[in-house]
Amino acid sequence: YLSGELHRRLFAILLILISIYGIYLGERDLDNWEDIPSNLHYRKLPVIGITVGVVSSLFGIGGGILTVPLLVHLLKLPVRMAIGTSCAMMLLTSLTGIVGYMLQPCPLYQHLFNIGYVSLIFGSVVGLVAMVSSKYGALLAYKLRSKTLKNILYLLLMLVGIRLLC
Repeated sequence: YLSGELHRRLFAILLILISIYGIYLGERDLDNWEDIPSNLHYRKLPVIGITVGVVSSLFGIGGGILTVPLLVHLLKLPVRMAIGTSCAMMLLTSLTGIVGYMLQPCPLYQHLFNIGYVSLIFGSVVGLVAMVSSKYGALLAYKLRSKTLKNILYLLLMLVGIRLLC
């Protein structure tokens, strides 16, 4: 059992480590589609899947903050392809996580119409708004240079991680 404080601190450290890793890892042309290796290392895919699955369910994240850096740096995918692939993967990991959290009994917060640890009110409202607004994020991601997109991602992760520690 992880206390709430320890859980928050571990998540903050994870975000900071991912951002440091992404910022300081060797640069390559992130827009160059010819930079994708023709022989992908398919043995790395289950390792990425296990890592993303365990960590995303532990911290209640969709997995994109792990998936994008892993796909970009381990499989050498262009940033936009890694983001698109991550979105598709988040659908699967999120659904599985939702079912897992729904099956756990939670006697608290019944006024939020929760099933297990999932609040139907918060999940529905935030989910619908995020679903509508994600279209604009995708359009913006398409317009930005890949290096700028990568730097924004890692800067946000760093800032959130620092804020969680303070």
